[in-house]
Amino acid sequence: METGSDVHDHIRNFFDFIDKLQDLDIVTDEDLTSVMLLYSLPVNFETFRVAIETRDVLPKLDTLQIKIIYEWQSRADQFLSKDDGAYTAKFENQFRNQRFKAKTKPKETFDERKRKTPKPHR
Repeated sequence: METGSDVHDHIRNFFDFIDKLQDLDIVTDEDLTSVMLLYSLPVNFETFRVAIETRDVLPKLDTLQIKIIYEWQSRADQFLSKDDGAYTAKFENQFRNQRFKAKTKPKETFDERKRKTPKPHR
């Protein structure tokens, strides 16, 4: 699985692969399948993988699927909330700048100052 790709598709493809192995009469233990699934996740799932592996008993495959999906969704929500904060800050700054500009007089340009200065009489 690549970082940022959909975990639902990854899990579906993984279990399609396990089904093909079973069709070839290659039986894998549920614990082995769990470990294979954990190690098929991208590197940014390292802490999640370690947390699951250090348990005394690995969760059943169904439970592990749910935990992986929840972890992925949690990461996606955190990423979106960070983006929302950035957009909020951007728009707050734009609003603050607009209010500041409304309170201050616009600066005169060189041409405007030149027009306002009286010409000397001869």
